[in-house]
Amino acid sequence: MKYTNTVLKGIGIYHPKNKIGNDFFIKHFKENGRNAEKLMLKLGRKQRYLVKGSNENALTMAADASKAALDNAGIKPDALDMIVFVSETPEYLVPTNALILRNKIGACNANIVYDMNANCIGMINSLDTTCRYIKNNSKVKHALIVGSLFISSMVRKDCIVTYPNIADGSAAIIIKNTEEPYINGFIDSEYHTDSTRYDLIMSPGCGLSNILDSQIEEGKKKLCWVPHEVDFFSTEWKKIIVKMLNRNGLAPDDIDQYFFSQFSKPDAEATLLKLGVGLEKQTFVGEKYGYTGCASPFFALNDAIKQNRVKKGSLVVFCSVGAGYSMSTVLFKI
Repeated sequence: MKYTNTVLKGIGIYHPKNKIGNDFFIKHFKENGRNAEKLMLKLGRKQRYLVKGSNENALTMAADASKAALDNAGIKPDALDMIVFVSETPEYLVPTNALILRNKIGACNANIVYDMNANCIGMINSLDTTCRYIKNNSKVKHALIVGSLFISSMVRKDCIVTYPNIADGSAAIIIKNTEEPYINGFIDSEYHTDSTRYDLIMSPGCGLSNILDSQIEEGKKKLCWVPHEVDFFSTEWKKIIVKMLNRNGLAPDDIDQYFFSQFSKPDAEATLLKLGVGLEKQTFVGEKYGYTGCASPFFALNDAIKQNRVKKGSLVVFCSVGAGYSMSTVLFKI
């Protein structure tokens, strides 16, 4: 018996060269009588990479990450049949960034190209939907999923939560549709949404219909964050992970590595404790790269692969949360 599997063929990341340590933000907020150090240390920040100048954006970073993933997969761009570009900071609304990316990397045979935005869970959602789609479409052999965040252009410099903690960067993965004598690659997913908090994080704060109104202050045209508690995230993450694992006859300790949102290290650790597994079961890279949004769990995956914490046959779980809020988790066998 053979199974139709969608497996990880390659991975690549890219971040700008402009590295900024915590001292810059400590000084910035101190000049305004505020202390940013406590929150940065709590979330797990030491450094981050931000675009400097006008030569880089979400699309250019996506192209660099995609080329790295193609090299890692050992395939040429013309082997791609599908491209999904994921971002809440796309460079263009028309045409699709995926179509432009196709041109930039020379993916001349990729005829299924589209953009997706589910905020910080976008790349996990795209992994889910892409794998489910190509399992039922034998014409698609290789798919590229690339998540890219150019958030430094959107954050307010007076926001103590976002400005010091969010970073620019892109992660790309190549998914291959294949037949194997065992279950491999994508296995399952689970979701949870509570939309009552939709207005706590909004970008642009004024709405796109008002973005060109000169009477509206510039700060309201950027990412607006209303302070709010999220200590319930770990409880809700545990619920959707356990629900998914139970459906597949697995226990939390059967998972080799967990890749959470890289925004908050304490929330990820709290989830692991509630799952009853050791903290060594997660890879956290938010201290090295900052928070790269939808790409962040895959920055962690890339790091885990390089450190041999994840290898062929490892069972992994991706889990994150998007503004509003919506949560998603995916079970995957590397």
